[in-house]
Amino acid sequence: MFRYEEIMRIPHLRATSGELLTLDFLRFYASAAIVVQHSHEFLWPMNVRGEIIEKTHGLALFVDLFFLISGFVIGHLYSGKVGTPKHFGRFMQRRIGRLYPLHLLTFVLAIAMWALVSSFAKPEHVPSRDPACMALTAAMLHAVFPCGNGNYFNGVNWSISAEMVMYAIFPLLSAFALGARRLFLALSLALFAAILASVGTLDDWTQLYAPLRALPAFGLGLALNANRDLLLRVRFANLVMWLSLLGATACALVGAPVVIQLPLFYLAGFAATAIDVQGIANPVVTRIAPLGQLTYSIYLWHGFFIAVLVNAIGDKLLGGKLFAVAPLLAVCYAAILVWSYLSWRYFETPARRWIDGLFGGRGI
Repeated sequence: MFRYEEIMRIPHLRATSGELLTLDFLRFYASAAIVVQHSHEFLWPMNVRGEIIEKTHGLALFVDLFFLISGFVIGHLYSGKVGTPKHFGRFMQRRIGRLYPLHLLTFVLAIAMWALVSSFAKPEHVPSRDPACMALTAAMLHAVFPCGNGNYFNGVNWSISAEMVMYAIFPLLSAFALGARRLFLALSLALFAAILASVGTLDDWTQLYAPLRALPAFGLGLALNANRDLLLRVRFANLVMWLSLLGATACALVGAPVVIQLPLFYLAGFAATAIDVQGIANPVVTRIAPLGQLTYSIYLWHGFFIAVLVNAIGDKLLGGKLFAVAPLLAVCYAAILVWSYLSWRYFETPARRWIDGLFGGRGI
């Protein structure tokens, strides 16, 4: 058994508890993979970048792992506690407090950045400037009501919009999961299998209607939380997690078919939940777990640093030479981590506490 006191100590940065350390580690691993997905293309010559991006597009499936982890964590914290309008309102208040301040800040900064870039260049794939679409994005509704040209300011926030849909239907899903836990687990797996069977390629999966893409993973996370007795029976959970996680990563880097890649991501999430329920997280995981607190910051901020340090300076200004881009990429990764910590500590945490304290700040 691990000792929670031995977890890596970073000033003011702690895992939320000693119960979900493997999932915290997995969140950080997934966020790092997303950063790599959006930046590694600059290490390659321009003439092969399209091929490289297409081959490694599977790294985008780490977002699906986010949804599964979220389902388990939200179920762990709130199942059985949102049965009244008052408690559901308090639940949504806490979720908005966690997600909305940084979403709004990065959305506004993305608008400003694109306005600056467009003043002296003609970039491709410009986000939609349609006022209605921008309003939907600001309200985190753009995944529910796709709009404009399909490109959004700080476009990674599509998954945050899909996540909010999962929160909105959480009381129904939670009641089903608690009332018929085995059936809910079976239906979650069946839904995942049916949607996966209906898509032909990885692009088909990533172009799914966002809430529909999020639902099977989030639902499976909820189902696993409701069926903890089954997770206690899982053997070799650590081995399964590492093999499936490394296998999923390798498959994502070589362009394996989605029907091979995606089940590996789900399997890694399943094994991680079993590890945490059994309390058998290994020392490496427990030391890295606190960085899971920075996942949201990393996810919403990384595009800015890549755009400036790697794309604008390394690729455009310095000609994309490997000797210039490689060190800039290392600096970029370090800057993302440091800035995400500062954002989490000095902006997100105070903003969340302020929103949580509104209307008396009482309830779940």
